[in-house]
Amino acid sequence: MSKRFFRKNLTKKSENKIYVERKKTTLALNESSISTISLLSDFEKEKILNARIEKYPTSDFITPFLTSLKEYCKVNSEQQILIANGIDELLYFLFIAINEKNAKCIVNVPTYPDYKNYGESVGLSFIEIPLIENFDSNVEYNIDIKRLVKKGKRKDVKAIIFTNPNNPTGTLFPLADIIYVMQKLKDKLIIIDEAYIEFCLDKTMIPLLNEFENLVILRTFSKGFLSPGLRLGYLVSNEHITSQLKKVFPVFPVSQISIEIGKLLLQNKDEISKVRQQIIDNRQDIYEKLREYREKGYISKVYKSNTNFLLFSFKAEERMKECYDFLLKNEVSVRNVSSKYLKNSLRVTATNDKETAIFLNTINEFFNGHNNE
Repeated sequence: MSKRFFRKNLTKKSENKIYVERKKTTLALNESSISTISLLSDFEKEKILNARIEKYPTSDFITPFLTSLKEYCKVNSEQQILIANGIDELLYFLFIAINEKNAKCIVNVPTYPDYKNYGESVGLSFIEIPLIENFDSNVEYNIDIKRLVKKGKRKDVKAIIFTNPNNPTGTLFPLADIIYVMQKLKDKLIIIDEAYIEFCLDKTMIPLLNEFENLVILRTFSKGFLSPGLRLGYLVSNEHITSQLKKVFPVFPVSQISIEIGKLLLQNKDEISKVRQQIIDNRQDIYEKLREYREKGYISKVYKSNTNFLLFSFKAEERMKECYDFLLKNEVSVRNVSSKYLKNSLRVTATNDKETAIFLNTINEFFNGHNNE
């Protein structure tokens, strides 16, 4: 009976949720296994304890953090940056701002599924354009530029979303391809989700903000700054776009504690960068081992990655499930990311040396006991 209180297309929608079985070694959510707070000095930890939670986070508190972000991103003004509780919340506000009757967004699939989940929550609909597989090149997935531009010219399309690097494939799309789309679709908002950009920071599109007025970039402290539990994200664009988006953003967008920790993480960016390099090194170790399994025929594909995770696929769904269940049984949790556009695929997070060794030993045990059965 409660359905009568809500719009019809919402009552038909499924709940936004995620289920991951946490084990002793959880490598399913692209989290860090390293305590970020432990990287801070005692003096810095004291600052967190003294965060002014008895006060609203007014501009007096927010502006110093925005200044730190401005300097980190190398943009001209604090007014180009908006903060929120993670990229997920930024997406909600963006979708609210662009939504109107019959409005649509374009996504390249496979990609982060919650674009569609969150967009549909506010009444948007989506056009999905499959990426083109190309394992003979350095980029294993390419954007279908011709089809994307054609669809993007539709009057009901308001925005095109690129995840770069892409989740769950780990692909870094060629900059020239995205630039071409922006040039051809100047009246459409181009949203670049750079959640994983710290793992390939020289590929950010922030320097292009001065050239393209339709460009919006989303960033987070969850991946490259190892802090998904902080729920802190930010949007970077030109002041014309941010001034319009402020109309749908809350007055107090994040907590005092988030602001304080965010400032401290930026101050410790060099130390955090060293940890990221360890993750990249472990990612490479996992990739090399998975490539050996591919050459032996145990798996069908392993994808190059520019993130903190790796994607690998099996020829048969049953085989993939056997591997997934074996890992779970041995207290290792990875993510089953199989979908209409990505068959029989698992995703594993690269973390520290210990967890990398546990994963490699466990999956090696699986293949040694189950090879070519």
